[in-house]
Amino acid sequence: MSQGITRLATVALLALAACNPVQKPNRPLPGSFQALTLTGDVLDRDALSGRPWVISLWRPGCVPCEKQLVQIEKLKARYGPSGLGFLALSTENDEDRVLSVAGRLELQSTIAVTNSEAMGPLSVSQLPATAFLDADAVVVASASGERDDATLERWARRLLEPKLP
Repeated sequence: MSQGITRLATVALLALAACNPVQKPNRPLPGSFQALTLTGDVLDRDALSGRPWVISLWRPGCVPCEKQLVQIEKLKARYGPSGLGFLALSTENDEDRVLSVAGRLELQSTIAVTNSEAMGPLSVSQLPATAFLDADAVVVASASGERDDATLERWARRLLEPKLP
């Protein structure tokens, strides 16, 4: 009986942990992280240093991913002029498919693909996902799965707090 209760308690704790909408990993982006923009520029830790970033991980054909990208684009319109960078990072490297979806959604964010493992370094486990990097390329928050506008807005503002009135 005691073993059953222990298992039940463990499952309950894991379920509660999974409900946490945003994790706060506070860990530097590894030097091995690399993405390639569709214009041929390499984005690595050094390239992402110097300003805060919102990175949206997605793949073509993922309906929740596309919905999240549209939300992120609204944030870009609001906070891009304040210096916040936005990266739509596809985990699929088929550039034609990525361009097709980006065009259909009218994405204005920097669009890139990655051939390397990106989810682990950004502290996310499923798509869509969003990672928030400070100006030192430290992942200060990350969220796996869809997030509401209020959560995305709160973290975008936190990245810019010293600059916002």
